[in-house]
Amino acid sequence: MSVQASSVVAHGQNEWAPLAKEPLLAAILRLSLGVVFTVAALSKILQPYAFLSSVYSYGALDDVSGLWVARILPWLELVIGIALIRRIALPGASLLAALLGIVFVAVKSHAIHEDIQIGCGCVVNSNGGVVGVGDLLFSVAVFVVASVGLFRSSCNRR
Repeated sequence: MSVQASSVVAHGQNEWAPLAKEPLLAAILRLSLGVVFTVAALSKILQPYAFLSSVYSYGALDDVSGLWVARILPWLELVIGIALIRRIALPGASLLAALLGIVFVAVKSHAIHEDIQIGCGCVVNSNGGVVGVGDLLFSVAVFVVASVGLFRSSCNRR
């Protein structure tokens, strides 16, 4: 054992200690949400034109705004996913995930209400069919899980 490692153990500090304090269900939900954001992001990053087409299909943005969303959203999702998985800046990552969850709920609600026959765009070329109630409920779940994570991380900071 190195001098540095032995001094950490001697003082009772352990880099895994924060993980031991996190309830199992909270850890599973945080990791699951992180994986969802990471997989969705990588799909969009690897197929940017297909994702851009999905953004335009919703008809909610003009050409310039749609292009900016298609450029920024995948990378934002990737940062959020990695932050959730690695427990980096959890309050900020949870807040951004919750905000994106609200946006996803609003956009999918719009698509369902207007009967727009488009794919979700969540994971590019997933052949998931037309946006429906299942997609909307999944977005609500993303919002709820992220909000619970935000609440937990803000309570743990006190």
